[in-house]
Amino acid sequence: MEVYSAPSEIAARLAAVAVPIRLVVFTQTFGCDACYEARQVADQMASLSDQITVEEHNLLLDKDEVAKYQVDQVPVIAVVAERDVGIRYYGVPAGFEVESLVSAIEVVA
Repeated sequence: MEVYSAPSEIAARLAAVAVPIRLVVFTQTFGCDACYEARQVADQMASLSDQITVEEHNLLLDKDEVAKYQVDQVPVIAVVAERDVGIRYYGVPAGFEVESLVSAIEVVA
């Protein structure tokens, strides 16, 4: 199931990303209905560019990563290039909000 339909313009913008980008998704197994959808969106973004990869960390179990990225709630998608510049997307980017995530990816690239 797709959370959004990727228009050709979004696919073209993400295909143009020239540097490696990591979408670091923070989730938790219980008590987060939106976490699965956030991971789906990140996976869909990664499917549109060879430069985008997805990592998933559990808010309760991966304490080192939680501290490193300064995350205190879920779902969160950290958009990270060679270095982390602090761009975080809280919640599930759906509909028009996908544009914000695509723009964040372009900014760090």
